[in-house]
Order: sequence, then C-alpha cells, then structure tokens
Amino acid sequence: MIGWGIAFSIGAIAATVSYEKYYLRISGGDKKNAGEWDKTSHISGDTDAFKALKKQEEDERKAHADQISAKIQQTDIIKDLESNDEFVELPFLVHIPEGANLEHSLINSTLKGPHKLAVAPRVFIKKDRQKMVAVFHLGRSLCGHKRVVHGGMIATMFDEMTARPALLNLPRYTGFTAYLNVNYRLPVLADQVLTIECGVDRIDGRKVFVKGVLKDHKGSVLSDCDALFVSPKDTSMLPDNSVWVKKIEKQLGL
Repeated sequence: MIGWGIAFSIGAIAATVSYEKYYLRISGGDKKNAGEWDKTSHISGDTDAFKALKKQEEDERKAHADQISAKIQQTDIIKDLESNDEFVELPFLVHIPEGANLEHSLINSTLKGPHKLAVAPRVFIKKDRQKMVAVFHLGRSLCGHKRVVHGGMIATMFDEMTARPALLNLPRYTGFTAYLNVNYRLPVLADQVLTIECGVDRIDGRKVFVKGVLKDHKGSVLSDCDALFVSPKDTSMLPDNSVWVKKIEKQLGL
C-alpha cells in the first residue's frame, strides 16, 4: 500500500506540474495567475485551458503553413508551370476518395505538420501523362544528420512522385512499386523548397519505367532515381478507381 501511495503521489505531482505548464503557456507566463489557477480551477477550468491551448496550436500551425505556401508560390518554377499550357495542376490527394480516413497515411498524416511537410506538395502533370513536376518544402524535423534531410525521406518522396506518371499509364490507373533505386548526389538541406521532376522512360505492357531527379531552387541536382511500377495481371482484383480516373482525365482534357 505504501508503494501505491507513493506512486499516486508522484502521479499527482506530475499532473499538477503538467497542468501548470499548460496554463503558463496560455496565460503568457504569468506564474502568479498560474498558482491561483491551481488553487481555484476545477474540471471546467481545465477543459477551458486545454481548449485555449489547442486553439493556439492550431493558429500556430496555420500561420506556419501559410508562410510555407507563400514561399513555394514565390518560386520561379511555380510561376513557369502555372503559365505553361502543357501542364495541369492536380490536387495532391486527387486519387484519395472523399471522406477517406488518412490517420494511418505516412505522407498525409505521420509526416504532415509544422517543420515536416507543412503543406501538401504542388503537383503538375503534363497533358500527355509522360511527365510530372512536384514542388514542396521539407522542414527541419525530417533530418538524419543536423540540417540534412534524412535519406529515407528523399526515397519516400521519390516513391510518392514517380508513382504518379506511372499510374497514369497503367491499367485502371493502379500499380505497385517493383523497385526504386536512389542515387544520393549531394546533401539535401532542410527548410528549403525542392522540386522533383519525373518522366516515363518506357512502357512495357503492365510495366512502367520512370526516372526522376530532385533539385533545389537553383536547379542543382541533389539526387536522382529510377523506378519500376507494375500492374497486377488480374485487374478484376484491383479497386474501382473510376471516380478519380474520370476526374483526372477531365482536368487533363482527355
């Protein structure tokens, strides 16, 4: 019983310290008010404090995302793509059904947020479906070495982006990565706008071979890759993508 008593006491102290830290944050660091809060607040007060903290975090997240979006919009590559009639911008999640649960998505949940993928990549597809350009920003929380983006993150972005022109040339717009070879040429520094350019190298039945390059805002090649995507033989087992296929075809003018 003594052991349990000590454990509960420690837990209560930790909870009090945690709550006070939350209140200090939303009260602008007013320790006096934080102390009064500890004496007088009850459940309703705790709820209000957490709601205020949550709102502040959401506001900070939005402000950061807006800043990154503006940074991407100001790049020359975005201006060039927007004025190029051969390319069409598609929503990053165009292939995801509306209302789909993205909670377990690596790109759209785990890696999403401030100082990571703060905003969705801007994706432009050439109308002939042979080339794709993606412009995005990778934050400091995606590093391996200090200030250098983790190599696994680079491979993830290559896999995500090379798939797009590949899938547009596969049966029912569906396939899987058979292999992805990545060459790391130069360190990729975090907190900068990057571009991945992908092009279909050749098509062999159910196979689409794609090559891609990662560049910085100056056009320097930081990494490159080649990938193979394959569509299963039995397409009847594949999901029905007719809804988003029609959406893409309409935007591409097909």
